[in-house]
Amino acid sequence: MSGSHLGHATVSVLSLIEDHLESGTSITVSSLGGVRAIESEADIVARAPYLDVFACLASEAELQDTEVLDALLLRGFAETDNACSFRDAANTVISSSSLRERISARLTKALELRVENRSEPMQNLLAAYALEALFRLALTGVISKFSPLRIMASLDSDPDGIFAAHAAKLTGAAFHVWRDGELLATLDRLRNTTEAEGEASFELGLAHLSLALDAESIDKVLLELETAYTLLKRAQHTDDDRADATAYCFAIDLVRGFWREASELELRPSLQGLTKAVSDRARQLNRYQLPDWLETRSDRDIQWARLVIATQRAASDLQKPSWLKAWSVMEQLLIVYDADSSFQTQGGLGRLLQPNRSQFC
Repeated sequence: MSGSHLGHATVSVLSLIEDHLESGTSITVSSLGGVRAIESEADIVARAPYLDVFACLASEAELQDTEVLDALLLRGFAETDNACSFRDAANTVISSSSLRERISARLTKALELRVENRSEPMQNLLAAYALEALFRLALTGVISKFSPLRIMASLDSDPDGIFAAHAAKLTGAAFHVWRDGELLATLDRLRNTTEAEGEASFELGLAHLSLALDAESIDKVLLELETAYTLLKRAQHTDDDRADATAYCFAIDLVRGFWREASELELRPSLQGLTKAVSDRARQLNRYQLPDWLETRSDRDIQWARLVIATQRAASDLQKPSWLKAWSVMEQLLIVYDADSSFQTQGGLGRLLQPNRSQFC
């Protein structure tokens, strides 16, 4: 094939993609001239800002076309400089079980190299999306969790805030899934990057909160709650619009107040603060569209806020002089226990909230 013919074919395929996108018509292998035409332009197509298009084609490919399209897709993940198409393509791979199974082993290496070779500023967002893809692939079980864990555990305070802030969020999520203690040290290091300090402090605070909920002694519960509170306060002061950190701080105040048998009047300011912070947080979340894979964590946050509100109500009932409503109190405490179990804890918080059973005799 002559060089001029190859150049014409390259322009033709890219133009066809653009024409399809402008007209809103479906893009198929056939409409682009067939798999061989696409293969002949691989050197340019792999760098074009259409990696998401080829991910869709690969996910729907006929068996005879998968080898060519998979190879092109893998080249694109290694070579493209377009972060948006990179992330959209990763979403397609993760969502397609057949494509995920076919290329995940080879894709893992390309993604790892993207994270490790972030020497230029323009590569940092791509590196962040690559780390996200590795984490999500590991969550599906198609690759080993040790691929993202190895990278996260070795992260230092990174000079680029874009990557560091994303890495902090992902490292926090990874800790909640896999409970690897080395990730706590990573989050602490990432706090040294100015742009990531708030996110890293928040995620580290949540990690210590979860350790409090898993603790087997009251002293350990209270120690971890204090550490979590300090970190969440730091996140609150570092970043604007951190109603989530504010809500957690008020919630911790309520839990500790319950432990020291504070009166309803003493607990009221914290409950009012929590109510406002949860409302502010909901409004903030409504302004942004969370990725589907993060929505579960968002729901868990809401359940935690409900747990604390239920705790306050239980504390209010327990202050009444009459124990005629004991069963009503127990029903509310059952809600607390249900919410406690939603954290998948060993019952640390339940120990703080468990009433003296002799009072019901």
